[in-house]
Amino acid sequence: MSEARKWALQAYSTYVGLLHLSLASPETLGTSRARAEYVQHVARTLIPE
Repeated sequence: MSEARKWALQAYSTYVGLLHLSLASPETLGTSRARAEYVQHVARTLIPE
């Protein structure tokens, strides 16, 4: 498996997991601001420079 495919699968898995969490247990993510901050954190973590 190529490195690009691994990164893509990791990003997609994170996205699907976040959607599932927001539906199954929305209180886990807190306020919309907290959720946005978390999404920013995830993006910074997953998008290589």
